Amino acid sequence: MAEPKHRGRAADWFRCWSSGHTAAGLDRELAAGANPNRSAPLAARARLLLGTSTRLSTAAILESLIRESPHPSPSWPIAPVRWHAVRAATPQLTQLAERLRNMQPVSPQGIARARILLTDGTGPLYGPPDESGLWTATRAAILGLDFGPSYPSPPPAGASRSPSPPKRKRPASRRAAG
Repeated sequence: MAEPKHRGRAADWFRCWSSGHTAAGLDRELAAGANPNRSAPLAARARLLLGTSTRLSTAAILESLIRESPHPSPSWPIAPVRWHAVRAATPQLTQLAERLRNMQPVSPQGIARARILLTDGTGPLYGPPDESGLWTATRAAILGLDFGPSYPSPPPAGASRSPSPPKRKRPASRRAAG
C-alpha cells in the first residue's frame, strides 16, 4: 500500500495505523525505554505523544481525576477508579499534569507512562488495591518525562534517521564571452 502524502500529525497517525501496531503497544514499548528512532512507527507515536493536544488532553484527564476525587461521581469512568489512591497520590498527579501543561521539552517515555496509567484497566488507577501503586506509577511517569542520554528525543517529522552534512552548492561556471 502506497503511503499517501499526509503531513504532520496525520502522517504520524497513518504510520502508526498502517504499521499494524496499536497505540497501546507502542506506548508500552516507549514507556519501557525503547528508543523512538528504532522504527518509523515508534518515532511517529513518540511525535504524537509529544504533540500539544496529547499533552494537554492527558493533563486535563489527570486534573479531572484530582477534581473529582473528593466527591466522585459513580458514573465517572467505565472502570471503577480507586479514588482513595487518587487522593493519596494527588500531589504527584498534580505535578505530572503541570509538567505536561508547561510545554517544556519532555521525553515521550513519560507521556507514554502517563497514558498507560490512565488507560490500563488493570493498572494502579483501576486495578486491585495496592497502597503505593498509583503513587509509584505517577512518580515513574514524572521521572520518565526527563530527557536522558539513553533516551534521545525523536527527530522532527520528515527528518532522516542519521543526519548527513548539508550539501554545498557549487558556484555556476561562467562561460567566457566571445
